[in-house]
Parts: sequence; structure tokens; C-alpha cells
Amino acid sequence: MTDYAVFTKTDFDPNDYANAILAGEPYPLQPGAKAAPKSAFSLAKATAQDSIAKEDISVAISKLTLGIDDVSKQIKHLVTSHHEELLQQATNANTPLKSCE
Repeated sequence: MTDYAVFTKTDFDPNDYANAILAGEPYPLQPGAKAAPKSAFSLAKATAQDSIAKEDISVAISKLTLGIDDVSKQIKHLVTSHHEELLQQATNANTPLKSCE
């Protein structure tokens, strides 16, 4: 499974993903799973969890950025290698509009 496969799932919810990362929970959440109860954490433990959450967010953003870059490169490659076919399709798509004028 690729690093950015989680973003391509049909049931991907960016809000749930962000909440899971911030809470330090795995994503996707298991059905029926609840967020960890909010109890009185010691300052050191809360600070450590904040640090871990920030690292998790950085990793998630890095993975998403790499995924976006990869998709952009794939699109550029496809457009470059099939530019004549794409231009022909665009020309054909415009033809019915001319007949309606």
C-alpha cells in the first residue's frame, strides 16, 4: 500500500483524518471506536502528546504533498505523451457547438 493510498479511498473524510491525527489515533477509525476520554493529563504527558501530534501532522502533510506531486507528474506525462489525441478530442467536442450556432 502506498503512503498516499489513504487519501484515495472513497470513504476518506478529511475532517475525520485531521481529528484522528490531532488526537494521536489511527486512521481510519475502527467502527464503533470512540476518541480517548479527556482526562486530566500531566503537563509533561500533554506536551509529549502535542509534540507527537505535530510530528504526525507533519508526516501526513509530507505524504499528501508527495502524493500530489506524484499525481501531477503522472498527469504531465500523460498529457505530454498523448497531446495530439487530447487536442483531437477537444476539437471534436467543440464541433457540435458550432452546429448549434
